[in-house]
Amino acid sequence: MLKYIRLYEEYTESDEASIEQHFSWSEVRDTMQSKLPFIIIDFKTEQSRKDCIEKELFDEKYVKQSYYFKKVDGENIKYPSVFIFGEGTDLSDRVHDFTKRFDIIRIIVGEYGKDQQSLFVDGEQVDIGRNLQTTNDIDEMGLEDFYDMNSKYYKFIG
Repeated sequence: MLKYIRLYEEYTESDEASIEQHFSWSEVRDTMQSKLPFIIIDFKTEQSRKDCIEKELFDEKYVKQSYYFKKVDGENIKYPSVFIFGEGTDLSDRVHDFTKRFDIIRIIVGEYGKDQQSLFVDGEQVDIGRNLQTTNDIDEMGLEDFYDMNSKYYKFIG
């Protein structure tokens, strides 16, 4: 008896096809730890993230991820998010443009060579932690905001 394995599947609908590149957790981590520029955008809705990708990020290097806000009662609220590898652009101008055009909760910006990342929420800017805490277990994240990228959980800490 012969068994056949499907190695390639054609997509017949244009919505199913994607030119999205895939980046590993190591590439994301190395970008943050090497103090290279990046932007993390946390969206209120999946549709808002989709619109941003289609209208703004279609030709850039990015990774889809999830942003979690853990409530005091232990419940996790999950939002769509995206990690963008910043390449020589003025990130502060982009942040203001993104907040005007898309339904966004918050944006984190890591600028080239800077120790602290900046968090933009409702027009306010604050510095957040410069170190990363990572784990494979969601229960180890505590009561703080954190991210999930391909089952690797991370957050910024003091």
